[in-house]
Amino acid sequence: MSKVLYCWELGSNLGHMQRMLAIGELIRKRGHELSFALRDVSRADVVLGNSGIPYLQAPVWLPKTTNPPPSYNYAGILMHAGWLEPNGLYALTQAWLRLFSSAQPDLILFDHSPTAALASRTYGAKSAWIGSTFHTPPLKAPLPPYTWWDVPHSKKLLGGGTNGFEMR
Repeated sequence: MSKVLYCWELGSNLGHMQRMLAIGELIRKRGHELSFALRDVSRADVVLGNSGIPYLQAPVWLPKTTNPPPSYNYAGILMHAGWLEPNGLYALTQAWLRLFSSAQPDLILFDHSPTAALASRTYGAKSAWIGSTFHTPPLKAPLPPYTWWDVPHSKKLLGGGTNGFEMR
């Protein structure tokens, strides 16, 4: 039996928890010990009900970032999630590492949890991303814009094609 920690860090609706519950139930049926790290524990009982799955509050970025650039791609989302603030990002990764040390998972699952994924790189457990391609952007640089259909907007974001990526 393995210990599985399923993390949700970004996003504001209950859809993340509903997916976590559905996948979590399958994990538990296979005999694994499961716990959740939830962005929003205030509504956990609404979704989790009497499932008996233990949950903790996930470390999340609370301050509002001042004057961040617009979120044209996933990097913009990270900027709004504290990745522009080195001290804050460090504190969040340390909080995730403490949570991992407390839970002692063999496997960590990430549902829109980029800071948890970053922290897990030094933890040593196996890990996997779960979610849509919005939550798991492609491994390429620069990250593609969300507004790929808006060529002038995308060219502005990507520096007019001067960084090796051209919109056609």
